[in-house]
Amino acid sequence: MIEFVRQHKDVFKNLDRIILAGMTGLFLLYAASGIYVVEANQAAVLRRFGSVLETVGPGIHYRLPWPFDQVDKVSIRQVKTMNVGFSPNLQSQAAQYQSITPYCLTGDQNIIHASFSIQYRISDPAKYLFQVNRPENVLKSQANQVILTTIAQGGVDSLLTTGKRQLEMKIREDLTRAIKDSDLGLSLVSIETRQIQPPNSVRGAFKDVINAREERSTAIHQANNYKNKVIPGAKARARGMLEKAGAEAFAKVSAAEGESSRFRELFREYVNAPKVTRERLFLELVDKALPRVKVYVTTSDQNGRPVKLKLVHRKGAAGPRPDGLDQANALPKSAQDRRENYLQNRSELPPDITEAISQGRVVQGMTAEQVTASLGEPDQVTVLTNNPAGDERWDYAQEFIFFKGSRVESWVAEQ
Repeated sequence: MIEFVRQHKDVFKNLDRIILAGMTGLFLLYAASGIYVVEANQAAVLRRFGSVLETVGPGIHYRLPWPFDQVDKVSIRQVKTMNVGFSPNLQSQAAQYQSITPYCLTGDQNIIHASFSIQYRISDPAKYLFQVNRPENVLKSQANQVILTTIAQGGVDSLLTTGKRQLEMKIREDLTRAIKDSDLGLSLVSIETRQIQPPNSVRGAFKDVINAREERSTAIHQANNYKNKVIPGAKARARGMLEKAGAEAFAKVSAAEGESSRFRELFREYVNAPKVTRERLFLELVDKALPRVKVYVTTSDQNGRPVKLKLVHRKGAAGPRPDGLDQANALPKSAQDRRENYLQNRSELPPDITEAISQGRVVQGMTAEQVTASLGEPDQVTVLTNNPAGDERWDYAQEFIFFKGSRVESWVAEQ
C-alpha cells in the first residue's frame, strides 16, 4: 500500500482538486434540476415541503431542487367527457350481477331510464389536486343526484317529448352550483341527453302517446297559421267596411244637415211671404212633373158646358222625323185630310175604347195586330192605303187610333 502511494504520489497531490471539481459539478447539476417547462395546454402547481405556493402557467420556470419543492402539472384546456345517469347501458361491473335495473322515478310516479353525457375541464389545478380526493368520482355522484332530483320534479310526458331541453338546462344549472360549493376545481362545459326512454315493456304505449301529442302539436300549428292568415284579412275587410260605412254615414248626415238647413231657409221665406212661397213651390213642382206625364186640357163653351179637348200627341214633333220626312209631309194629303176631317167632325169614343186607353192596353208604339188583339174587335181597325202600289202606308184605327207604317204613331183620346 505504501509502495502504491509512493508510485502515485503525484496523483494524490491533485486529489483535493479533483474532489472539489466533482462536487462543484454535482452541485450545478442539482441546481439545474430545478428548471422545469410547462406546456401551452398545462398549468403547474408549485409545492414547497408539501404546501402549495402558487399555480404557474405555460413557460420555463425554476423551483428549488428536490426535496424542497415539487411541481404537479395538469392539463387545463382538455375537455373531458363523463357518462352519467340511470340506464342499463351504464351499469357498473358490480351492478351487472344485480337483478335490479337502474331507473329514475318521475314526478307523476312513472319509471324511465335516463343517461347524459357531461363535458368538463379543470378550472383550478390546486383545488383539483388537493382539495378533494378523486374529484371525478365526486362529480359523478353529484351529477347522478342532480339527475334524480330534477327528473322527480317533472312529468313523464314532458320528459319524453318537449321537455328535454328544459331538463338539460335545469341539470346544468344545479350541477354547476354543486361543483362550485364542493370546490372540486372543475367547471362544467356542457351536458347533453344521451337517452331518455321508458322501460322496454311499455315503450310501445309511450311511443303511441308521443305520436299523438306530436300530431296534436302539428294540428295546433297549422290552425295557428290559418288563423294568422285569415284574421288579418278579415280585419282589413272589416276596417274597409267600417270606413265605407263611416263615409256613407258622413255623406247622409251631411245631406240631411243640408236638407235641414234648406228647409229652415224655406220656412223663414214661408213665414215672411206665405202666398208667394206656396206659388213658387207649386210652380217648381209642376215644372219637374209635367215632362213625365200626359196632359189633358178641358174648357167650357160659350154656354158654360164643359168641352172635352182631344189632344193629338205626335212623337218627335220637335225634331226631324226619323224616316227623313219633314213635318209638313208627315202624312199623305188624303190621309191628313181624312184625319183633320175626323178631328172636326168626331163623335164620342166608345166606352170600351176609352177604357182600353185609360188602362194602358193600347199605348203608343203598338202594332195594328197588337191593338186588334188588345181590343178584341177586329172591325175597329181599318187600313187606309195612300196609293195602290203600297210604297207608303198610313194606317189608322177607325175613329180614334192612327198608324204610320205598322206601329202606333199617335192617337186621339178623351178625358
